Amino acid sequence: MPHSVSQSACNDLPAALANAEAALTLNHCDGDALRLKGACQLGLALRGIATLRQSMQLRPGDPLNWRAPNTLCWYYYLAGDYPAAARAGLAATMANTRQCVTHGWLAASLGQMRRIEKAGRVIARASQLIAAISFDEHVQRRIPWMSDDGQR
Repeated sequence: MPHSVSQSACNDLPAALANAEAALTLNHCDGDALRLKGACQLGLALRGIATLRQSMQLRPGDPLNWRAPNTLCWYYYLAGDYPAAARAGLAATMANTRQCVTHGWLAASLGQMRRIEKAGRVIARASQLIAAISFDEHVQRRIPWMSDDGQR
C-alpha cells in the first residue's frame, strides 16, 4: 500500500522520521518506510545502521534494497569507518550502477584508504553518469530534505 507523505515533511527531517514511523505502525515490513527511517537517523548512526540492516533482511528480494547500502555508505564514511563505507558503497553501486551520489561516497572512502587509483576509476564512472554537469556541481546540489540554508 503506497504511503502519502504530508507536504509539511518536505525539508523537515523530524517530520520525515515521524512519517516513516507512522507508516511502520501500519506495516512493520514496509521496506521503503524502514529505509526512510534509517536515513533519517543519521545523527543516531548506530540506530540508523541497525534500521537499514533490518530493512535489507526483512525483504531481501526488494529491488530498492540498494538504497540501504547507499545510505550505509555515507553513514560509515561520516563515522570514519572507511572500509565499511567502501564495502557498502560497492554493494550499492553493484545493485544500482547509475547512482551517482553513491559513487562519490565510495570514491571518498577509497581515497581515505589511500586507494587513489581505484577512487579515480569510481569518479570517472560517476562523471560518465552525470556528463551533463560537472562532478563538483552534482555533489554540491542540495539534498532534497535539507533546508535552503543547508540545515537538517
